[in-house]
Order: sequence, then C-alpha cells, then structure tokens
Amino acid sequence: STVTESSIHINKRVSITNQGDINPDLAVLLSTSGTTGSSKLVRLSYNNLQVNAESIAEYLGITEDECPITSLPMSYSYGLSVLNSHLLKGATIVLTNGSFILRNFWSTFNKYQCTSFAGVPYSYQLLKKINFEKIDLPTLKTLTQAGGNLSENYQKYFMEISEKKGIKFFVMYGQTEATARISYVPHENLKNKLGSIGIPIPNGELKLYSDGNLITESDREGELVYFGENVMLGYAVDRSSLKNGDELDGVLYTGDLGKMDNDGYFYITGRAKRFIKVFGLRLNLDEVERMIENYLHLPTACIGNDDKLQILIQTEREDVSIEVRKLIKKMYKLHDSVIKVNIVQRIPVTSSGKRDYKRMFELL
Repeated sequence: STVTESSIHINKRVSITNQGDINPDLAVLLSTSGTTGSSKLVRLSYNNLQVNAESIAEYLGITEDECPITSLPMSYSYGLSVLNSHLLKGATIVLTNGSFILRNFWSTFNKYQCTSFAGVPYSYQLLKKINFEKIDLPTLKTLTQAGGNLSENYQKYFMEISEKKGIKFFVMYGQTEATARISYVPHENLKNKLGSIGIPIPNGELKLYSDGNLITESDREGELVYFGENVMLGYAVDRSSLKNGDELDGVLYTGDLGKMDNDGYFYITGRAKRFIKVFGLRLNLDEVERMIENYLHLPTACIGNDDKLQILIQTEREDVSIEVRKLIKKMYKLHDSVIKVNIVQRIPVTSSGKRDYKRMFELL
C-alpha cells in the first residue's frame, strides 16, 4: 500500500507508568549544553517533533525516494531530525555505526545508493582532510550542515564541490530547544550569503531584539528570538519537571547575538555570554575565533577570562603561535601578557561535534 504524508504522524504513548507524574504531551528528553557546558534536559512534545519534521522535509524537498545514511547520533537533535523528517515522507534510511572517515562507510553509502549526508562543522573539517572531493558518490544529492558555525572557507570549499557535482549544499542553524531547526540558507543563494544562517524555516519566525525592543533595521545587532510550534515545552531539571506543560508558548530566546541584512538573511555575531573584558576592551570570543579561522584556514577555539585570552589552534605548525599573536595585537591592541596561544593536536569537541569549551578550560 502507498504511504502518504497525511498517514504518518508521531503517535503519543498508549500507556505509561505513574501517568500523573508525566505530562501526556511529553515525547522525549534530549540533553543540550550551553556555553558553560552544563547539561540540561530539553522537554520536547509530540507536536514539536511533528511540525519540525514537516518544516525540514519541506525546505529540503524530501520525498519517499530519498535515502539518507546515519552519520550523527539519534540522541542528538540534529541526528533525530534527519530520522523524523525522512520517516515522515516514507523514505528509506540506512543505519550504520560506521565512521564516515573510513572507506567502509562510503562503500555502504554507494551499496545502498544513499542520497544525502548530514554533518556538524567537525564532520566537514574531517571530510576535507580525507579529500572528500575525490570520493565517487554517484547517488549523492544533498549535503546538510548544522550544529555550529562552519567557517566561510569550509563553506566555500564544499559549495564549490557541490556545484561541480550537482549536489545541493544546505547550511543550517538550530538549537535542541527548537527541536532541531530554526533557519537555513537556500542552496542556490549560498554563494552570495556565505557566513549567514539564512532565513527562518517554513512556519517559523526569527526576529532581533535589543533591551526588549524589536529591531527592524538591517545591520544592527540584537538577540535572536525564534517563534514557532517547534519550540520546546521547557527544561527538565528533576523528575517533577516532567509533569509541567508548555512554559514557553512557542517563543525561544536563543542567547545568540546576530544581525539581519537587507534581504532578510540573518548572521550570528556571537553568544550573549561569550564575552570577556580585557584591560577594559570587551571581546566577543566567537568573533575572534572566526577572524583567526578565516585568516589561517585552521580550526580555532577561544576561551578566557578578564585576565587572559586563550587561543587554541589545531595544527602541527609551531610558527603559527607567533603569527596569531601578531594578528591579535594588530586587531585588538592587546598586550602580549594577556594573549596565550596553545598549539593542539585536536580541539576538544562534544559527542555531537560541537566545540567543548568546558573541556578546554579543564585542559588549560
């Protein structure tokens, strides 16, 4: 029989133990980490999962003919969204525990004629290292990237490969608190919008606020606030939280700072809490990271406090340290004594591939 979109829904449980202790709308608990690395549990409803899957399927153009391969944990909101959006459309999904840096993964990809690959920034850094452009993948139609900022150099690299091979490359933005997805860059516009997180997903709305006031003009910084049915019910801090209903009413203050251009495309400029103040100079650590990455074309991470700026560079080149110091002093007029450059073999990342700032503080 034919499976139609209208016949596929994320069903509520039939029965639960101690039903009064758990809200009947609660579908899943997912962990997330803020800038401090402290874990929280996000309460997502059946409707959250349903509407976000529908939006993703719409803008990616997913049909029953698609065949993604699992490349992210299903316990991670991005990985779960790949699963749900394709199941919604009756697509086939290839399940594997294999690592995409190994040849067997891509042999499986070709064996089952997979059509898409999803990855976080670290995934794409590794793909470039293994010469992804030389891997023969005749059925690959779509690449998607989310889970953090992918530097413009990497975006351009994969965009150019995609153009040559007729692949659609989508750069996306989201948070677990929004079930998964908040915005995306239409693949055909990426060339002119490198560095952007794009436009809101279908049935979602993204706005900028500063001190509680809506920002309507372009190129003015404010906090990104998302509006949509995919916004979580709220956080779970203990078992008693599981009986709570919808505490956010579809409004999510992302904690990300951003700007909007004249075309309505959004750009993240940093995290509201990712700032330090050195010698009276307020530094946006995310901005410093991007600046160094775009200059050196090397994976970079920045942490610090009001006494010292700590910079981690993933490279084997010891001379990079001098180059970075000169760059920081030129850009921000900081004294040598507050700049520490750390050459590392690998920048710590979480299980979902995001930079693990908490681990960096522990190591340094």
